[in-house]
Amino acid sequence: MMADIPCRVVVIGGGLAGLSAAESLAQAGVTGVRILEASHRCGGRMKTIRFGESIVELGANWIHGATLSNSVFTLAAQNNLLNPYVLLDRMEGYCYTSAGHVIDPHLANRVWTIYQALEQDLGGLSSQTKDTPGIPLESWYKNKFENALALFKTQEQEDARAVMNCLLNLIRFHNGGFLEDTDTHLIAQYEELPGGEVKLPRGCASILDAVLNTLPKGSVQYNTEVTNVHLDTSGPTPKVEVRCRNGSQMMAEHVIVTCSLGFLKRHHHALFSPPLSSQKVHAIENIGFGIVSKIFLYYKIPFWVQGRGGIKLCWQEHESRPLGKEEWYKKIFSFDEVLNNPGVLVAWLSGDEAAYMERLPLQEVANVCSNILKTFLGNPGLPSPTRVCRSEWSDNPYICGSYSYPTTSSPHSLVPHLMEPVCSSDQVPRILFAGEATHPTYFSTMHGARSSGLREANRIISLYNMRPKL
Repeated sequence: MMADIPCRVVVIGGGLAGLSAAESLAQAGVTGVRILEASHRCGGRMKTIRFGESIVELGANWIHGATLSNSVFTLAAQNNLLNPYVLLDRMEGYCYTSAGHVIDPHLANRVWTIYQALEQDLGGLSSQTKDTPGIPLESWYKNKFENALALFKTQEQEDARAVMNCLLNLIRFHNGGFLEDTDTHLIAQYEELPGGEVKLPRGCASILDAVLNTLPKGSVQYNTEVTNVHLDTSGPTPKVEVRCRNGSQMMAEHVIVTCSLGFLKRHHHALFSPPLSSQKVHAIENIGFGIVSKIFLYYKIPFWVQGRGGIKLCWQEHESRPLGKEEWYKKIFSFDEVLNNPGVLVAWLSGDEAAYMERLPLQEVANVCSNILKTFLGNPGLPSPTRVCRSEWSDNPYICGSYSYPTTSSPHSLVPHLMEPVCSSDQVPRILFAGEATHPTYFSTMHGARSSGLREANRIISLYNMRPKL
């Protein structure tokens, strides 16, 4: 057993929340801050890798909201990480049916306009009473889409419905894939920041580097999995003991826990002693944690015209619902081009089907994607991809999924219970919680993660600022 290592603050997890908390503490002059990262790298669900002729993002992909009220956009702007400035266009490219038919772009844009209006309507639900749970998000959208079909001529309705089915897959991966379990009123509490969605030309790794470069050398301890966080009140001053799988132990005045909600769901019973409060356990177990996957296909010679490679999969109504997980491909929203990587297409899917796909042999995934493209483009002679890679978040032992969403299990948001710190008897916060799932309005985003880390760091900074100097 290694000897206890004294620290002022231990941050568990080297994702954006943990790094941002450590950055803020360092800037405030707090010393003795140690970040414990279970894996060999920082970033958590931000993971940029080289693939094809450039880079791809296995996790977080862009900044949601080009505004200075977005902490990640501000960070990127301050570090000149947005040049050239590129906004995401979700409907770039064309909509195709499984019969190899291109849907009229004007019709597809009319459906997209309806979808955008529904997004605005959904946001308005947050001001309504939440004494009872809202209806599941899937039912809400399907009912709205069904009513909107009356706006189309009879001969247009089949294609309009197919585009709507495509957009349901877009909505699924916005919420981790489980629309039937997502509460309409609570999801409406998500705050959409203005300015559109901005791509990062040098990848999310550039954001991570910008934060890491501000930290004192040696702040991050890699390959250090925490197995127990123990609040020790036996001495004159309460301490938090952090025990690690490699046998090391650390004593700290405060611990900021930034593990993913997926990890907490699996390990909270063993991770904390004494056990967490029943309210916090209820929050951990009842806030949803979705799964979003990506498949990257590299073609040495692209078969599409650059700038027009977006391929939206619009299944007809009778074929849109998977008959089993083996039809996982029916949850693919689209194949899209990748910024600055001209030979690569990325497919997006979510939910249980995404988890199923991640466990298949990679060559099988490549074959299925290739066949889908041949079918929807009506071209059996399309080449097969030269290389394939994919994300694997569902089975990552330290992540266990992708991001959080509010479920129909409670009429009220459970986030306040999740973010509440564990205090000692002197009301000093000893175990604090950060991460995208702990942000009440920015959940599932990079800026939600960063803002939560800054929030918990400021909680500690304010505590010491209020104490008289000795």
